[in-house]
Amino acid sequence: MNHQMFKITIVKKEDAQNVADYLEYKSKGITLACYEEGEITGAVCFDIIQGNGYVQKVKTNDPNMKIVVGKAALNFLELHNIYNVYVNDENDMEYFKTLGFKDTGNYPQELGGSYVAYLNLEGYFDAHVH
Repeated sequence: MNHQMFKITIVKKEDAQNVADYLEYKSKGITLACYEEGEITGAVCFDIIQGNGYVQKVKTNDPNMKIVVGKAALNFLELHNIYNVYVNDENDMEYFKTLGFKDTGNYPQELGGSYVAYLNLEGYFDAHVH
């Protein structure tokens, strides 16, 4: 018997509405969801526009899993050669700072909002711990 206790994966079309409801946010971009025992326990949505990554929303049931879900999105972006990542969720800045985001004042406006934090992923996953 094959039991998958935990996985993070790109959301399939048939599960997109369930994940959007969980996040309380409908993304036009990419969404990764965390499943434990078949239940959604976390998700992150982000977009890629003109070679930049934009994290839109991160939510988990367990606050300790939030780092894992966030890093899964950053890993996805880095593996696709997207190194400049922005976030506009100023309500969650302490969390984003734990991932390495820095508050800068120079943000692109492609998504129609002001971006409050930036992270460069070059070397982010190279043999050191964050």
